[in-house]
Amino acid sequence: MGRTRPGRSDLVLQNTWVHTATLGALAQRLRMKAIVMRRYGPPDVLEYETVPNPEPRAGEIRIRVHAATVNRVLDVSLRAGNEPARGAVLPLIPGVDCAGVVDAVGSAVTRWRKGMRAAAAGVMPLEICPEDGRGYDGPTGMMGIKRPGGFAEMVTVPAFAAIELPDGLDFHHAAVIMRHVPTAWNLLVNVAELKTGESVLIMGAGGNLGSIGIQIAKNVIGANVIAAAGSDARVATGLALGADHGVNYNVADLEAEVIRLTGGKGVDVLYDNIANGKVLPRAFRALGFDGRLVTPAHMRAPMSPSISPTSITSASPSRDGQAIGHPTCRNALPPPPKARSRRRSSAFCRCRAPRRRIAWSNRASRSARSCSTRRGGKCGGLR
Repeated sequence: MGRTRPGRSDLVLQNTWVHTATLGALAQRLRMKAIVMRRYGPPDVLEYETVPNPEPRAGEIRIRVHAATVNRVLDVSLRAGNEPARGAVLPLIPGVDCAGVVDAVGSAVTRWRKGMRAAAAGVMPLEICPEDGRGYDGPTGMMGIKRPGGFAEMVTVPAFAAIELPDGLDFHHAAVIMRHVPTAWNLLVNVAELKTGESVLIMGAGGNLGSIGIQIAKNVIGANVIAAAGSDARVATGLALGADHGVNYNVADLEAEVIRLTGGKGVDVLYDNIANGKVLPRAFRALGFDGRLVTPAHMRAPMSPSISPTSITSASPSRDGQAIGHPTCRNALPPPPKARSRRRSSAFCRCRAPRRRIAWSNRASRSARSCSTRRGGKCGGLR
């Protein structure tokens, strides 16, 4: 028998089937898996969904995500609905950092190419901007809060907001570094201005910000580091990272131990990243002369009322830093305007107690005048 040639209708049906299958495969390639949050609440508000692939706009790159961290405040607390001031835009793909491989670039991007390893985190432009970010004056926001974040197979970010990863640094470590190192570095180097030979009390020694703070303070700056944590195991972690001393504040008197370890002087810098309302006042009282307290901005709200600026000074805290008095004295008010123009040593309480500075965020702090009665002195107010 001879072979029968397919009729026109058979060819049309075959071509239609092939065309449909191709479109289906293409559509599948243009979609990715992501965690989507449409409302606040417990962990089950996070949905694992299939969503369209993000396309990089001009000046942006797209990263195929290999790793992303879960942040206690910016991811977990935000999901629970405890961070309304951050203005999250729902529905949202969370994840305030990521690390992975560039798999697409937008127009006008020349510094990046497909296949490069990259990491991104933090606040960045929300609208189209140049590759180098210069001249942009539009709205900004953090990825994973005001623009799609890293809890997805892919994410787009402005090209200048990403950094190229060096060889030998894996994606998991890169994501952690991008999330915490800039904050720790800024607090210790730029805000506290911690110097070689000064002493610093690092709270939360076993956590991310704490462990990185220890390494920067000791290995980069060369300070004397006291690591504080709530368990012996976490204190041991701090000591293993290079801390000179360790204190378990659930066992020892934190203030007394720090004063002892510093020869009665107190520490030059208190680096707090846990905002424990029961522990922080004790750490605060361990600050020495001209001591500086630095803490991330998101740590302000949980602070203990016992060191609330509104209860001890006429000033109110701000994101730019604000002067506060000592928690044990309510008459440590700022000096009158004329006194502020004098040299720094003029603003003492009559008890000649230490002066302290506090930075509520990553920006520059102002000087704070305070008085103390913790060593038996009786304050009579400002001179």
